[in-house]
Amino acid sequence: MHITKGTTMAINVNKLLEAGCKVKIFMADWFALTNHNVSLRKVHDVCAYTTEMWRTVGMHLDEVELVRASDEVSRDTHRYWPLDMKVARRTKLSDMVECILSSKDMRLYGSFLYQPKGLFSDEVFDTCLHSAAILSRDEADVWLLDIGQRASNKVVERYREREAAMREDRHRPVVALSHGVLPSLLEYPEIEMFGDPRWAIYMEDTEWEVGRAMRKAFCPPGTADGNPCLEYIRQIIFPLFGKFEVATL
Repeated sequence: MHITKGTTMAINVNKLLEAGCKVKIFMADWFALTNHNVSLRKVHDVCAYTTEMWRTVGMHLDEVELVRASDEVSRDTHRYWPLDMKVARRTKLSDMVECILSSKDMRLYGSFLYQPKGLFSDEVFDTCLHSAAILSRDEADVWLLDIGQRASNKVVERYREREAAMREDRHRPVVALSHGVLPSLLEYPEIEMFGDPRWAIYMEDTEWEVGRAMRKAFCPPGTADGNPCLEYIRQIIFPLFGKFEVATL
């Protein structure tokens, strides 16, 4: 589990709590089965592990309500599945593909721009599932989404616009905040990431392993865009400690 991803999530949830928001975390356990060939029990183990990781990195869990997607869908199946089908029926495949591809991460790595070349069918299915989940929770005023879930937000927005136009009514916009995903620490992740543990920092990493990842991290001099080390400082160090000092030997 990437401790860095959990830390950015905790920081943003705590900001919402401090602003007076009531936070409910929708744990997408059921949706995870579309991406991983594992049992729901295994996914629940990961959910419990993730919860403890959030606690470790400082999320105020005593002020947060945790709910599982599988429980919510089971309780509201008569509403959820018709919405899922409507999203799939009323969204053109070309629009769905555009939303997904435009939401994928594109960063400069040195002089190389990584661009996604296509998508798998499970990504379309997964986007429909997430979109239906957003539509079925009308009581939510704001959604805090992983930046990789922007596709679902775009699909929902277009769906609501079409539905409102058919009723000649104003649609309720989807208010979504996107928390960042830290970049790979490797210079060419699309080539090097497979099987390389240095691309991120994990919860179980020892001090030596964290040090190795940071010593080998890609940090191009004079470059801010796409610089992994600067992103770690901006998204984690500054929010937690307010400053960053460089020690000279």
